[in-house]
Amino acid sequence: QTCALPIFLMKNNFDLLIRSHQVQYDGYLLSHNGKCITIFSAPNYDGIMTNKGAVCKLEFDNNYVLQNVSFE
Repeated sequence: QTCALPIFLMKNNFDLLIRSHQVQYDGYLLSHNGKCITIFSAPNYDGIMTNKGAVCKLEFDNNYVLQNVSFE
């Protein structure tokens, strides 16, 4: 089974996909060789989960080329 993400990224001239609103235990999840990032910013979601919350920080160079992705 072929993954559609690389095709989607190439067709849209994207480097990566950032998505949200799916609980992640650490607040974020990297998948598809780092090309898909899932962010969830609500810690202890709904008062019953023990997940962390996260924020994604993107850093670009002077030509707006993505240089670094970090999480807090």
